[in-house]
Amino acid sequence: MKHPRSINLDQVDAQQARRMLDRIVGYKLSPLLWRKVRKGLSAGRVQSVTVKLICDREKRSRPLIRLSTGPSA
Repeated sequence: MKHPRSINLDQVDAQQARRMLDRIVGYKLSPLLWRKVRKGLSAGRVQSVTVKLICDREKRSRPLIRLSTGPSA
């Protein structure tokens, strides 16, 4: 508290996005857990898994870029 700093709005936005991902994915997964495992379970915080799934999907959807290692023939 002796040396306050300004609020980094990019970090605030990133945290809010993670929270929304948690809610969206958690609301979708919890009913599945109820059916498959046990009634009343919650998917809880799922942001790490969600971010990995999104990154994996993004990597697959991007076209491969061929890097040139020398002059083309």
